[in-house]
Amino acid sequence: MAENLLTDARVRTATREKDGAYLSDGGGLRIRLLAPSTRNPKGARLAEYHFKVKAAGKWIHGAIHVGTIGDPFTDAAGKTRPFTLRDAREARDAARELVSKGIDPREARRLAEAEAAEEQRRRLLALEGRRTVRQAFEKWKELYLAGNRKDKGEFVESLFERHVLPRLGDTPLEELTRQAVTDTLDKITAQGLARTANMTLSLLRQFVRWCVARDWLDRDPTMTLSKRLVGGKEAPRQRVLSAVEIVKLRDMLPASGLTKRLQHAVWLLLASGVRVGELSRAKASDFSLKAKTWHIPAETTKTGRPHSVFLSDFALKHVEALLALRGTSAYLLPGRSDDPKDDRHVDEKFISKSIHDRQRDKPLKGRAKASSALVLPRGRWTPHDLRRTMATRMRELDVPSDVVELCLNHVRQGIEGVYQTSKLVAMQRDAWQRWGAELERLMTLDATNVVELHAAERVAA
Repeated sequence: MAENLLTDARVRTATREKDGAYLSDGGGLRIRLLAPSTRNPKGARLAEYHFKVKAAGKWIHGAIHVGTIGDPFTDAAGKTRPFTLRDAREARDAARELVSKGIDPREARRLAEAEAAEEQRRRLLALEGRRTVRQAFEKWKELYLAGNRKDKGEFVESLFERHVLPRLGDTPLEELTRQAVTDTLDKITAQGLARTANMTLSLLRQFVRWCVARDWLDRDPTMTLSKRLVGGKEAPRQRVLSAVEIVKLRDMLPASGLTKRLQHAVWLLLASGVRVGELSRAKASDFSLKAKTWHIPAETTKTGRPHSVFLSDFALKHVEALLALRGTSAYLLPGRSDDPKDDRHVDEKFISKSIHDRQRDKPLKGRAKASSALVLPRGRWTPHDLRRTMATRMRELDVPSDVVELCLNHVRQGIEGVYQTSKLVAMQRDAWQRWGAELERLMTLDATNVVELHAAERVAA
């Protein structure tokens, strides 16, 4: 039987009026000419393949549509272009190959379409079950952090939002690689945040192992990493404000741009030795001015144990000032809110940032302009350094170390923690009174006559 009887030009110029309903190309392929329409002014040209196949002992005559000349068509190379007579012939030859094997091309097409639909369904299911790092982190926060960390995972979430999720959040979890993790950690280290890089590694390792345990990951990309290879060995922070610096801080705070509330907060941190988070979450009801006591509930402390601070006259003065400034809030340090019914405490990060912003080489846009207003002679300091300062100065005032540890609400370790459970309340009260008296003394000194003695760092006027 003759084949390939037509040309592209013949098909393109043919009309139903002139050439009838069909143009034969031979080999079972013919072009059906439709009447002109709005969509096809010249009439559509449908390529059809007619065949005869023997199935179950019977001959079956059939036809399949293989394409419309000129319509968009995606070829085997993935390129989209108009369907041509050559494409119709290739489709005919492929169908004729099936017929030669006793296969009905229509059934083969239906089977292929069903298989393609099933494959598409499997791909969609796989995509639906595919977690990104951010989605997995949200589950970790909900199922683990919320029930196993006192802050419900707020600190971990803050760290991930700043350093991990902007780079890795959209990465499919199963595609998380060691290279991606190390690049993220190296960027943190390059910013001079070695300790933060090490902390991020530890938390990332916890997160990844939690995912591995649920078969969301089949390997741990942090396994071969260590703090030594990331941020390096961390030297313990030993910053303590000298007596001279405390006197200078007295003179610098009023001109620093800190609000009155935050200035009183700085002195209360120094006088009480509490953590900045414990102060930021303090409620007015936690204070007994008559008993000169600040009771910090267990849910607020880092150790998970309640803690009592016996307020010195110096500390009490600043507590009274903060209570007077709080307005109607239940908190000693109210946070900002546009809703008057939304009573919240100040964010501890706000306290730390306010102090840090006044110890920069140059001011940040939209932040405190007095960027060096709180830089002390020995350099930058943090709110937590005030806690270390109290402990150090108490020892210099001959307060026993075990009493200092109790004042800091540290958990005793080992055999001592088991058998020595006395609170030494009277000694703690005396320790805070001594420290408060020392602070009162420092507040009265003339800064121009202050001399620091290197041995004991005492101040003499």
